[in-house]
Amino acid sequence: MSTIQICKKDDMHDDFRDGLSRVPMLPGAYEDTETYRCTLKAGQSWSPEVFPFGDRVQIFYFVSGSGYIAMDGYANNINEMAVFVPKFDQFRFSIFAGTDMVFLQFVGKMREYDIKRFGAIGITLPRFKALRDCWTYDEDFKTPGIQSYMVVEHRFLGRYSLGAVIGHGPCTVGMHMHPDLLQWCYALPGAKYSYTAEDETIQVEDGDFTFIPMGAHHRVDVREGDPMDYIWFELCVDGYK
Repeated sequence: MSTIQICKKDDMHDDFRDGLSRVPMLPGAYEDTETYRCTLKAGQSWSPEVFPFGDRVQIFYFVSGSGYIAMDGYANNINEMAVFVPKFDQFRFSIFAGTDMVFLQFVGKMREYDIKRFGAIGITLPRFKALRDCWTYDEDFKTPGIQSYMVVEHRFLGRYSLGAVIGHGPCTVGMHMHPDLLQWCYALPGAKYSYTAEDETIQVEDGDFTFIPMGAHHRVDVREGDPMDYIWFELCVDGYK
């Protein structure tokens, strides 16, 4: 059985309805999650479903295009890569596209751990932040010069977190593993790299989406001149200890 599940960009077939295409990516990879690539045509808007606290959390990551999010009389402009985490069903919102927009939607079920964790500590919602404004960190298994961004911090959205890795080849994210995390990765515009998990290596390009299970040793290798850029979405299945 393959360690890496991959949904290639060319296999994500748009189906537009009222200017929106919302394509599932790797459905069924894990029972608590739903992952979608969304494309919203210029001049169109979409009001996503919102969920009550204790039901589901969701994260939107804006990949390309421009527009804004309108909510309760104010707007957040989207002119670059950014993240938006709504405050459950307490605030309804709409996404408006000024140009064609591509963004990702991650939806995760809340379990008892998530509910208890939010009762103790959590990020202030709603959150809207450009990628460049997120804090960065270093890891000793990455080539110096790679920028790693913490976009939704571990432990502050229950079991769910999200980050980005930006680099230019030749560079490497060395072999490592997460004993308690499931990980999905989405290759950002222009990206091209080799992705290895255990004894399996695949080629990943712009728009591809991958998933690996807990405990899988994995690495990323980028040839000279190629961008590494990807975002990761993680789920700590049993919660952080």
